[in-house]
Amino acid sequence: MLSKNREGRITGSAVGALLGVNKHCSRQKAFRQIIGTETFEGNEATEWGNDHEEDCLNAFDKSAGLPNWFTNPLEDSFSI
Repeated sequence: MLSKNREGRITGSAVGALLGVNKHCSRQKAFRQIIGTETFEGNEATEWGNDHEEDCLNAFDKSAGLPNWFTNPLEDSFSI
């Protein structure tokens, strides 16, 4: 399910499709998902990613020598 803070925004997950280089999602489908006329409920891979997002962000911070900036990664995620 699309998070409310991602609704109407071009996120990193949609960029590949919008550029036409994602073999799993067309430009048209990505656009419909962004504007909310089509939904993506997720799958096993996205569930795993959601469950491990904070671990990934913490590992990046540690490897880059940064403090832990992401106390809630879904609220702080980057999008345009």
